[in-house]
Amino acid sequence: MKKIIVSAVAVLAVVSNLNSAMAEESKSYISGSIGFSTLSDYDIDVEGVGSAKMKGDDNISLNAAIGYKGANNIRNEFEISYSDFETKDKYGAGVEMDVQMISLSGNAYYDFVKAGRDWTPYVGAGAGITQVKGSDAGGSETDIAPHVQLKAGVSTQISENSSLFADYTFKHVFETSFDANDGTELTVDSLKTQTLSFGVRSTF
Repeated sequence: MKKIIVSAVAVLAVVSNLNSAMAEESKSYISGSIGFSTLSDYDIDVEGVGSAKMKGDDNISLNAAIGYKGANNIRNEFEISYSDFETKDKYGAGVEMDVQMISLSGNAYYDFVKAGRDWTPYVGAGAGITQVKGSDAGGSETDIAPHVQLKAGVSTQISENSSLFADYTFKHVFETSFDANDGTELTVDSLKTQTLSFGVRSTF
């Protein structure tokens, strides 16, 4: 609970920055992207049984955001992202688990704008909450955990109101735990993903 409260405070800080940006001749925008995401190997611990090292997976991820761009090259946005990974025990013990993640984030970016240049690099950071759904042969359980993320990318204008972008995201989701049908607790160590995304951003 303490971690979730800390993440909520971080998101509120982003909201505060967003309100400041709105007062500085900001432009609203929406964006959508599709990415290739990699989940790193992670550990699980089953109460009374032991632990296992789970092998990560690669899959497609989907992202959508709405935000504001201020006159000071700072952007603030709310983002929702979805990813799903099929993982199994790294050493062949037969343990398999599907990991689905839906994340809500507050992000802040700085655009390195330069007059006359056709492309704009940017960096960003964010925090929020992730719903993690773990599924195996015995059923599925969900938990909510805080996350933090770092971003870096580049965009290029293709029309007055639209631009294409590509970016990299590193996301760290903190520890989650699930209660199995028999009451056994399963703890999932922190989940780490790396995503390369390509998308479109449009102002309105």
